[in-house]
Amino acid sequence: MEKRGFGPIRKVFFAPLLPTNSSIPRRSNKRKLYSEGWIEFESKKTARLAAEAMNARPLGGPKGMYYRDDVINMRYLSGFKWADLMETVQRERSERESKQRMADIRAKKEEKVFLAGVEAGRRLDGITQKNEEKRKRKAEAEGKTEGVDAEPKMPAAVRRRFVQNNVVTAADRDEKAIGNEAKRVLGKIF
Repeated sequence: MEKRGFGPIRKVFFAPLLPTNSSIPRRSNKRKLYSEGWIEFESKKTARLAAEAMNARPLGGPKGMYYRDDVINMRYLSGFKWADLMETVQRERSERESKQRMADIRAKKEEKVFLAGVEAGRRLDGITQKNEEKRKRKAEAEGKTEGVDAEPKMPAAVRRRFVQNNVVTAADRDEKAIGNEAKRVLGKIF
């Protein structure tokens, strides 16, 4: 900016582009990308001129420059203070961090429930195995080795039956509302 005659510049802030899970590209280029930025000039007049001259124009520069073809959208923000900007940026950052913390807590809870289910399954397998061993020992003690299966019996899968209600249509409701006597009379008329 100062090379183009828009100076002196007091402060510069660029917000890095936040990578989302769906938009993380596999790039060999590790240069930072920015979503937006703010520049504070020494004078308002220079700021207005810079915004007017550079709005919707490519950055330009030598051919090898990475950001050469990027288009800048500039706007002069009247009455906007640098402290307001920093406060907004800090608030957005804290909101993003709190959302991340909540997601981490939720993931930990889900993992805990899953591990508890796995542990409960192991316990049930151990209980069934011990019961089967007890049954075999008891059968051997009684001398009934021929009745004992070589493989343990798996418990039958529980099949639940759900009672299905019939669908009641508007015509069915109307028939119930009209009694038999009324049907007979209406049948004679029509």
